Amino acid sequence: MDDRYQRIVAALRGPDAYVHESATLRGPIDVVETHVSHLFMTSDLVYKIKKPVDLGFIDLSTLELRRANCEAELRLNRRLSPDVYLAVLPVVQRDGAITLGGDGDVIEYAVKMRRLPHDRMLDVLLATDDVAVADIERIADYLATFHQSAETSPEITRRGGFDTLAVLVSDNFPQTERFVGTLVTRSAIELIAAYSRAFLRQRESTFRAREQSGRIRDGHGDLHAAHVCLQEAISVIDCLEFSPAYRYGDTALDLAFLAMDLDHFGREDLALALVERYMQSAHDDGVREVLTFFKCYRAMVRAKIAAIRFETATADDEKGRAVAEREAREYFDLASAYALSALPGRALLVVMGLPGSGKSTLAKALAGSSTVASSDFARKRQAGLAPDQHNYVPYGTGIYSAAADEQAYESIIERALRELRATAHGYQVVDASFRNPVYRQRIVQEASAAGVDVWFIEATASPEVVRKRIAARMARGDDVSDATIAVYERARAEWVPISEVTDSRHLAVDTDWPAAEAAGQVFDAVLSDALHCGPADGWATWSHRATASGRRHNA
Repeated sequence: MDDRYQRIVAALRGPDAYVHESATLRGPIDVVETHVSHLFMTSDLVYKIKKPVDLGFIDLSTLELRRANCEAELRLNRRLSPDVYLAVLPVVQRDGAITLGGDGDVIEYAVKMRRLPHDRMLDVLLATDDVAVADIERIADYLATFHQSAETSPEITRRGGFDTLAVLVSDNFPQTERFVGTLVTRSAIELIAAYSRAFLRQRESTFRAREQSGRIRDGHGDLHAAHVCLQEAISVIDCLEFSPAYRYGDTALDLAFLAMDLDHFGREDLALALVERYMQSAHDDGVREVLTFFKCYRAMVRAKIAAIRFETATADDEKGRAVAEREAREYFDLASAYALSALPGRALLVVMGLPGSGKSTLAKALAGSSTVASSDFARKRQAGLAPDQHNYVPYGTGIYSAAADEQAYESIIERALRELRATAHGYQVVDASFRNPVYRQRIVQEASAAGVDVWFIEATASPEVVRKRIAARMARGDDVSDATIAVYERARAEWVPISEVTDSRHLAVDTDWPAAEAAGQVFDAVLSDALHCGPADGWATWSHRATASGRRHNA
């Protein structure tokens, strides 16, 4: 920050700056800094000034821009909290003294607000388990009334409709790419992205119909629990005043944001009560069809913001950094859970293929932080060998004999299905060649008996690529597989094409692609099948096409 701004901050820390506010100024002045503002908090009032920054998504680089932003914050937030947002005050300088109001040169602007009681904020009440269904139903009614009166127009509908939604959803993924491997697994991101692509494709007509029915409004844009105050009168604060693009949207987006946060606090019962009451009050039963998708999107937004806080936390703010890290992981996990809920209950992803086809790498990419039921590891365990202890034997002998095959396949099938039986929703990954149709038939039959859906994910690669892979890993000696080029050639000659599942449940994946992209292709196909829509043309190109068309639309 420049020296001028630092002088203003220093002045507002002391009581002399509030000489024209002396009638209401009581107690010490607490200061809170955010990425775009400073808040000066007295016992009953809050004064907020904006930093002179341009962060791309918000430009506050000039005094006039900051004044306009303050006035927009006052006007827009009065819609939901008319008694909280009180005025925009000039910050003036006269004879070297800086004060709020009075005569002098205007050097800054501040939003004046009534301070809300911390212990009545919804996130605090949820943490202390002090929220009743009746409280949530009041919020639902309040939100429905707000949405019914919120501004709409052809321009708002155009800028907040499906095309913009597709852009915003797609943009979340490149914006969180740098956190993959630290705060979220690659498989989780690929799963969420695939679900998002598939849902937007399959439900486009639903979103368009909601546009036509007037559901695109100038809403709140950031309606999570920390922005709701539960007193005799409900207050909802801190809407996204700086960007109509983030406020304009389907009314269900605001609802989903708060419902998602209630889920995050482990109060799915309150989330359900919120949605049910809102649908009654707003006369909008169509919320059901889009709610989970919107919650997934909103969880990604919260994860992204928390991840950025974690990334930018100063070295001396260990507590803030730890909280941000925890929240980022939790919201990424929640988004992943919403995406998983699109699967038909429980799913078994059988990653199969010839030696050297890349199936184990693909299986790990699909499983993420979960474990993979691997035939290679099962064989070594059965023989009392370490995973990296090699046992190069002729094809079909030793630990690769028919009897060893039987034991290894029985082990991994039983393990995967045991894990799935223990959950109501989710997927497991199995990694084995499954070159023998007998074992393919067995896993399909046993999965069917357990109420589990099976997909065969066949890893494929050219013979030239496979031979190079096998030679390279044998030279390294660090892979669990014992397959030699001779074993590959024999297995290739004896390969029996897959006929045990329908074409929609058999996906051939070219593993010349990076493993992460191949995993995305798998999730896209599985979720497209679950949502009854065709996979994307080129599977990964749809979001890029939507982003481009959306940006042209908003230009």
